[in-house]
Amino acid sequence: MRRSDAFAPLLFASLIACRSTDRATPPTGGALPPAGEQPHPAPPPAPAPSPTPSPPPAQLPGPCGDGAPYCAVDLTPGAAGEALSVDDDGRVLFFRQGEIHSPTDQRIYAIHDPRTGKAADVLSLPWWVGVVASDRLAMLYARYRDPVDDCYAFEVRIVAPDGTVEDLGMPPCDPASGVCHGGRITPVALAGRYAAVTWEVTSRRRAFVHVAGSGWVDLGTLGGDHAVPIALTESGDVAGVSSFDPTDYFLAIRFHPFLWRDGRMTDMQQTWGNAPRAMGRDGSVLLEQLHTPDGSLRTLRWKNGASRDLGLHPEYDSIQGLAASADGRSTVGRMRGGDASPARGFLHEDGVLYDLNSLLASHAFHVEEAVSIGGAATIAAKALAPDGTPHAVALIRQNAPSAGGGTHELPAAQILATGQRADALALDDSHVYWINQTGHGWITDYDGLHRYVSAFEVRSTPKSGGPVRVLAAGEGLSLDLAVSSTHVYFTAMQCDDAACAKTAQRLLRVNKGGGTLEVLGAGAGQIALDSSAAYVSSPDDGGRVLAYPLAGGRPLVVADQGGSGPGIAISGDDVYFDAVTAQCDFVRSVSKAGGAVSTRASSAGSMFSAMGRMKAHAGTIYFRGGTDVVRLPASSAGPIAWLRHGAGPASRADIDADAAHVYWTQSATLNYGMLACLHRTDVGARGDSCLSESIDDYTAVRADDTDVYFIRAGQILRVPK
Repeated sequence: MRRSDAFAPLLFASLIACRSTDRATPPTGGALPPAGEQPHPAPPPAPAPSPTPSPPPAQLPGPCGDGAPYCAVDLTPGAAGEALSVDDDGRVLFFRQGEIHSPTDQRIYAIHDPRTGKAADVLSLPWWVGVVASDRLAMLYARYRDPVDDCYAFEVRIVAPDGTVEDLGMPPCDPASGVCHGGRITPVALAGRYAAVTWEVTSRRRAFVHVAGSGWVDLGTLGGDHAVPIALTESGDVAGVSSFDPTDYFLAIRFHPFLWRDGRMTDMQQTWGNAPRAMGRDGSVLLEQLHTPDGSLRTLRWKNGASRDLGLHPEYDSIQGLAASADGRSTVGRMRGGDASPARGFLHEDGVLYDLNSLLASHAFHVEEAVSIGGAATIAAKALAPDGTPHAVALIRQNAPSAGGGTHELPAAQILATGQRADALALDDSHVYWINQTGHGWITDYDGLHRYVSAFEVRSTPKSGGPVRVLAAGEGLSLDLAVSSTHVYFTAMQCDDAACAKTAQRLLRVNKGGGTLEVLGAGAGQIALDSSAAYVSSPDDGGRVLAYPLAGGRPLVVADQGGSGPGIAISGDDVYFDAVTAQCDFVRSVSKAGGAVSTRASSAGSMFSAMGRMKAHAGTIYFRGGTDVVRLPASSAGPIAWLRHGAGPASRADIDADAAHVYWTQSATLNYGMLACLHRTDVGARGDSCLSESIDDYTAVRADDTDVYFIRAGQILRVPK
C-alpha cells in the first residue's frame, strides 16, 4: 500500500495505527445495529453542539456544460500547485509555484471563487515551508526562525482569508528534558479558535493545541512517550494516536487512538479500534481500518457509537477518507491499487462510492486526491496533468453523481475489462486470463504481531469481449500465471500456519472452466510451460528448479542450485532461469531432464530487478535486467546484447516477444519527468516506441498474432500490433 508523504503526522499515524482483537459486547435487548454497523462503547460526553452551519448556496453553474456530475477547473494554469481546502461558499484555498526547489521560488497562496471564476492572492511563503494545515480558507503554517542560542526557534502563524497574520508563538519546550535543540514543529489541523501541531523533539513526538486567548496546551500521552494529533473540531476536540507503554523502544512503538476533550485524553482503542483520519462537524469520525481479513485498507465512518464501512471500489484495495461534508452526507479522499499508479480521488455519497475521475466527461486532468468538500458540493482536489505536473483543481458540481454522465478515464477504444485489480496476464487462443489481487503483503498489529493477509481471484474474459468470469479464489499474494490447454497455473505466497505469521510459496492450478484450486507444491515467480510440464523455481527449498508433470504426480528436480530469481523460460530442450545471490546475478540453463547447470551470463551488480521476467522466442532469450532490456542467444555461442540500457524502473518488470518486436513494461518516475510506457522495441534494437504512455503504471504485457494485451492501472487493455 502506498501513502502520501505530504503530511508527516498523518503518514506517521497511518503506519502505526492499530486495531484491537477484542470486540465490543453486543447490546442486550432492543434491536441490533443495522447491517454494516458495529456497536461500540460510548466516548466521553460531547459538549453542546456548535451552531448548525448555514445551508450551502444554490448549486453553482457548471462551467463545462457537458452534463457530467463534475467539472474540473484548473486553478494553476501553466504552473504547479496544490489545493488545500474549500469553504461553505465553495471558495477554494490553493497555492501555485514556479520551478520546484529553486532558491528563490515562492508558493503563492490564493483563494479561488467559482462564482466569479477569479482568484485573489493571500500571501507567499518559501517553497520549503511545505506543510500547511487549513480550515476552510484560513491556514496554519510553521517555519524556522534564525537559530538563537543553539536552539532552533519556530514561528507558528495563522493566516486569515484577508491576509491578516496571527503569531501563535512556540509551544513550551519538552516538559521532560527542557531541550528544544533540533526539534521540528509540524502543523496538523486548524478549526475555529483551535490549532493543533506535532512537535518532534529529542526523538519524541508530542501533541500541542493552541487555544485563542489562552495559549498552548500539551495534550500529554496515554502512558508512553509519543502523541500525534490528527484531527480537530471547532469545539476543541482532538483525535490522534498515542503510545501507551513507556517501556517500548524507539523502533517498536505501539499506539492506540485517543480523543482529547476538556483537558482529558481518553484511550479510544475499545471504542474506535482504528486510527482517526478526520472529524466532521456533524460529530462523525473517519477511521482508517488497516487490518482487514483480505489485506485491504478501508475507511470507517463512526458516529453515535456505531461505525459503517465505506466499502471498496472494484478497481482499488485501499481507501483513505480525508474529509467529510458539513452535514456528514459526503466523504472524500483517495484510493489506491497495488501498483505504482497515482492515487484516485473518491467521493462517497448516499452510500455509493465513486471514482471522481469517472464523474468527469473531460480528462484533461487526473484527480489524484480530494482533500476537502464544501458548499454546493464543491471539492478541492490535487490533480496531475498528462505530463505528471501537479495542479490544484476545483471540482464544481453540475449534476448529481447518481445521474451519470461521466466516462472512464482510460481510452474507451483500448478497454477490454475494467473494474479490476489485475496483477498478471496470460493468453490462449480465445481468452485472456489474469490474477485479481486484493492486499499486497505483511501487516503489523498494534501488539507487534506480524501477519500476511492478501486475497486473489483467477479471472478470464473472451478476447472478443464479454463478461468477466471468476474461475477460482483463494488467500495469498499471486503475481504470475500461465495457461496450458486445460488449466491456469499460478504461483502464490500463502499462509503456512493458523496465525498467518509464516508463509510458503506455492504452485497452484485451476481448470480453465473453473472449479477447485489444486495445490501442486512449492513454487515461486514466473511459470514456464511445455507440452508435458510446468517449470518453476522454489526459493523456499534453497533455489531448486522444479518440473511438475501436467498429468499430475511428483515434481522432477531439474536443478538444485541458484533458481532464486523470478524469471524462467524454455527454449528447445533447455530451461533458462535467473539466480540472484548476495554477490552476483546469473542467467543459468539446464536440460529439461536435469543434469549439469551452465552459467550463460553474470553480473557483479543487480542484473535483475526483484520482479524481472524472461521470454524465449526463436532461439533467443529476452529478459529484464534491472533497468535494462537484454537479449541472449539460447545457444552457447553469441554474446549478450542490450536492447535498451538504463530504460527506467518497473514495479513489475514484464516482457514478451514475437518475431519482430520485444514488448516490455516501464513505470513512471514523475519527479524526473518520465512517464510510464508500454514499450515495443525492434528485436534488432533499431527502434523503440511507446504503444501506450501515461502517468499510470504498466504491470503486464502479452502479445498474440494481432494484438498486444496489457495491464494499465490494474485494468485490461489492448492495442493492435
